[in-house]
Amino acid sequence: MNVLFVNTNISVLEGLENLFYRMRAVWHMKFAAGSEQALALLEQDTFDVVVSDSQMSTMSGLEFLQCLRRNYPDSIRIVLTGEITKTSLHNLFGLAHKILSKPAKLGELHSAIERVVSMKNLLNNDVAYRAAANIERLPSAPKVYSELLSLIQQENFRLDDVAALIERDPAIAARMLQIANSSAYNLVRNVTSVRDALAYIGLDECPNIVLSSEMTAGDGEGAYLIGVSVEDYQRHSFATACLAGELIDDKSRSRIAFISALLLHVGAMVMATELPGVIEPAFSLAKEERISLHSAELKLNGFCHCEIGAYILAMWGLPLSIVEVVAGQHKPSSSNENGFTVTSAVRLADYLCGTDGWLLGTEESTLDVSVDYLRKIGFLGGLEGLKRCVSRAKQQG
Repeated sequence: MNVLFVNTNISVLEGLENLFYRMRAVWHMKFAAGSEQALALLEQDTFDVVVSDSQMSTMSGLEFLQCLRRNYPDSIRIVLTGEITKTSLHNLFGLAHKILSKPAKLGELHSAIERVVSMKNLLNNDVAYRAAANIERLPSAPKVYSELLSLIQQENFRLDDVAALIERDPAIAARMLQIANSSAYNLVRNVTSVRDALAYIGLDECPNIVLSSEMTAGDGEGAYLIGVSVEDYQRHSFATACLAGELIDDKSRSRIAFISALLLHVGAMVMATELPGVIEPAFSLAKEERISLHSAELKLNGFCHCEIGAYILAMWGLPLSIVEVVAGQHKPSSSNENGFTVTSAVRLADYLCGTDGWLLGTEESTLDVSVDYLRKIGFLGGLEGLKRCVSRAKQQG
């Protein structure tokens, strides 16, 4: 893997070189003293990861990141920053895949770089990797901001009410978790629920994040290209998330199941806007042959939208517990999954809500959930009873 470190401070570059001395056998590293040297190296070689400082001399850190995104979209952008304000944080989130506070801890920076390797191996498809590396936002419904302002202006509003509103929009929910899990907040544990994210971020900041998401997300045109409105997508995702959360008794694992199900199909929405020429033929093939969307995607492209979604969420810094569930959703039922896991709950909720069939415009699910799989996870006998939970979950959505 090729890694480029960029900093105008020579002593900082030397420190980074010493810190990662033992990684020389695994990483091919280059060190650039400023943006000019970095751009020269980028013209000569391809870099999987670029680690840059937010402050540079000849070109500002933001200008350098903009240049990277425009001219070298395949490279994952990690930025180190010492001064984090609300404005700078929002600007950087639009340009960087990962933001780390200075001085960066060795383990934290090492983990961020290794995560890029893991996610690149997960996709194992150059077209998908290039598309995912250049995606920075998810579609959001524009009405959420006004609804949020109306809610928080009420005298007796509760944090739970705000969280419930945010959770109806997978794009904004993902952004809230991204920000709460960034090193800017220096939290000692991963935040996996929107309510906890709001508690850490604060309600004063919440409307600004929602507005920035909606102002940069476009009008949802990509969703309509595949015959799905953003609003319908949000309602269906929320119903699936409610059911997935109900299927698990443990509170912490239930929250992970809820968020994972909420974000499960963001990859399809992103591909509709970023890769319409890739996902539209898959929709057509699935409808023609009456197969699942993921089967059609694998047949045509070698990857599916859940992998794209998992990659984006991982680069945004969401907990791996969520990323792994999203990434593992559309694998064959004959996988090594044993017992009733969070992945099982989300897959079963997706099946019971008929999400795949809904995306394709049919009433029934086309997902690969066999009798053997249901018996394996211990839910065969209770399947009919579980189906009765679907209407309740859809009412919540």
